[in-house]
Amino acid sequence: MSAKTIQRTAVLLVLGIVGWGVCGGIIFAGRGLIGDDATFVVHAIAVPIVFGLLVHIYFRFFTSPSPRIAAAVFLGLAAGLDFFIIAPFAEKSYAMFTSPDSILGTWIPFGLIFLSAYLVGLLTLRARVKAQVPAGTENAPENPGRWFFDERPARRQAGDAQRKPRL
Repeated sequence: MSAKTIQRTAVLLVLGIVGWGVCGGIIFAGRGLIGDDATFVVHAIAVPIVFGLLVHIYFRFFTSPSPRIAAAVFLGLAAGLDFFIIAPFAEKSYAMFTSPDSILGTWIPFGLIFLSAYLVGLLTLRARVKAQVPAGTENAPENPGRWFFDERPARRQAGDAQRKPRL
């Protein structure tokens, strides 16, 4: 494993833990200030903003792993830390995963972590690629929309920009 890979992995893990901590802080503070129901709403609104910002910061400096993997790492960290630390030690119950409140308090935020990290990661990489494309070749790729489904958009798009457009 190269030093660069270790650095990317460490940064991704640290950002995931920071996001989890910020969202945990929202839950902790909100429960004391505004009650559970309002806290879950604020938490559900804050989650995509927090993790979207963190993944944007990450992809401003690194192009790999793919946005899908980064989103899965963020989701896995949040779910794992909630399951192995918060539920047994802070909540003293796994009700946060099973109760009716868990839809808004746990499952919707988990979905929003993945969705926001994935989409913001794609958009950030796309903006990086556009910034690297020489002027006048913006439409050079055969299918400029394919970046959405591509695992490595920065590499493929950068290579496409160097090819001559097909007529």
